[in-house]
Amino acid sequence: MKKIVLRSIPIQYHSYYQWLILGLYEVENEQKISLHFRLPIYQFIFYFLLNDGLRKKCFRFLNKFKLLKNESYCLEGYLKSDKKNKQHFVYDIGDSPFAFNQHHLQKVNVYFKAQCPITINENGFRLTDEVYIPYATEVLLHQNKIKPAMLGPRRLAWSIQYQALKNSYNHFIAFQQNNKLGNIMCYFGGAKGPSIKEVKTAPNNFDGEDIVMYRFKNKLNHPNEKRYQLFKIIKKMGSHCDARVINKAGVQDEPFFLTKDEPIPLKNFTSHVAAFKYNANVSGFRLSIPNRFIESFMVGTAIVTDKLAVKWYNNFEDEVVELPEMGYLPTAAVQWTLIEQKINQLPTVDANVVIQQYQKKWAPAAFAAYIVHQLNNANSK
Repeated sequence: MKKIVLRSIPIQYHSYYQWLILGLYEVENEQKISLHFRLPIYQFIFYFLLNDGLRKKCFRFLNKFKLLKNESYCLEGYLKSDKKNKQHFVYDIGDSPFAFNQHHLQKVNVYFKAQCPITINENGFRLTDEVYIPYATEVLLHQNKIKPAMLGPRRLAWSIQYQALKNSYNHFIAFQQNNKLGNIMCYFGGAKGPSIKEVKTAPNNFDGEDIVMYRFKNKLNHPNEKRYQLFKIIKKMGSHCDARVINKAGVQDEPFFLTKDEPIPLKNFTSHVAAFKYNANVSGFRLSIPNRFIESFMVGTAIVTDKLAVKWYNNFEDEVVELPEMGYLPTAAVQWTLIEQKINQLPTVDANVVIQQYQKKWAPAAFAAYIVHQLNNANSK
C-alpha cells in the first residue's frame, strides 16, 4: 500500500492544514493509502504529546513571543510507493497568489497552492490593469510543478488527530439545511484598508496589505472599501438579508452605522450562514479566496463574489455566481449600478445541488483523493 508521510506541519498555521489532514485520514480509512507522521521533535510534542489545554497555552506563548514568526506557510510531505520512489510535495496556504517558496519549488515534485493564480505568465499577477505583481523567475521556470489546491474552514479543532477533527467536522455540517429563509448575507471585518504609510521592505516583497497599498497608493483602493459599498447594497434589501461590518472605524456617513454589528463566534458561523441562500464576498488580501467559500458550501449556501483571480482544483458551478470586478479597483471604476442590479436578481439556487457539489468536489476526502491522484500521476512520469 502506498504511504503518505507528513514531514512538517508548521505550528503557527496548523489549522489551515486540518482539512487536508482529515481528508487523508478518510482516504486511509478507505484503505487506499496509509498515513504516517515523521515530524520534527518540537512538532511531534506539540501535536501528539500535549492535550488541548496545554496545546492552546503553548500556541499562545509561542505567538506572544513571536517564536514562530519564521515558520513556512508550507506543509511538507511525500508519497512513498516503494523503497526508492518518493514524490515530495508541499501544500502552500499563503494568502498571496503570486508568492511561492522558491526553495520548495525547486526541490519538490508537486507544489500544491491553495491560492493558485488562474494564469501564470511573464506579465505577473494582475491586481488591476495598471498593477501587476511580478512572479519570481523560479515560479516561471517550475510552473509545471504548481497544482491548484483549496482552503478549508478557519479551524476544525486544536488537534490534528482523527477523532477531534471528525467530531468538529460533523458539528459544522450538522447545520446543513435545504429550506433557507434568508436570501443573502455578508460578514466583513472592516470598512477601510490599512493606513497608507511608508513601508520599508525588499523591492520584490509584496506579501502584505500595507506593502501593496503603499507601493501602489495612487492606483488602488483597498477591497474593504468595496466591501463597505456591498454591505450598503445588501443592507437595503430587507429583513430576509443580513449585512454586517464589524469594524466601521473611519466610516460615519450612514445612519445605520450607529448600530453595532455583532461578531459571530466561529463555532456558530456555519449555523448562521446555513440560513441564507447566498454569502457575499469581495476578493481581497491579494485577491485570495477566503475561508467563507468552504464554510458556505458545506452547509448548502452558495457564494456571490466579484470576478475571481485565483482558482481551486475543480471548477466552480452552481455554488458560485461571479459579479463584475471589485477587488483593488479604484472605487470609482467599479460598475456599482450593474452589481446592485445583479445582487437583486440572483438566480435561484438549490441548496441540495450546492451540498451535492460540495460532497463531490470539496469535502475533505475529495480534496485528499485529488492530492493523492496528482502525486500518483507525478510518480508515473
